[in-house]
Amino acid sequence: MNLLFVLLSFFASPAHAQVAREVDPRNPVPWTDVVSKGFYYLTIDLPMNEHVQFPQGSKFSFVEVMGGGGYVPVTFFELFANNCSNPTATEDLFLINPSGRKGEEIGIELRKDCHVVFFVEDKFVGRSSIFTDSTE
Repeated sequence: MNLLFVLLSFFASPAHAQVAREVDPRNPVPWTDVVSKGFYYLTIDLPMNEHVQFPQGSKFSFVEVMGGGGYVPVTFFELFANNCSNPTATEDLFLINPSGRKGEEIGIELRKDCHVVFFVEDKFVGRSSIFTDSTE
């Protein structure tokens, strides 16, 4: 699995290397809790590219979760960005490391119509996500 992320890192843009690590005072939920209909709020700033940026607190709606197991042990979390400035924008897969721990990168891809897909290795799904399910 590490090989997959090494290969994906070749496609990562250097512009994404510096993702803000300021964490929201609210506790992020584990990825295992980002699996049901409802709203989730970013606990970090998430710059997608020079035209689309999601600041801390941005509201996302759950779309679906899939994967987990098989030949590619990665779970895909798809969410819709409720306040997206450019619905036609896309961004190829890039990696961030919100935990700061070596080897704990997650992949992110911006698709048309403000859909954002998060690629999380199954072994990290029980750890903190970059979302909270509350604004309080």
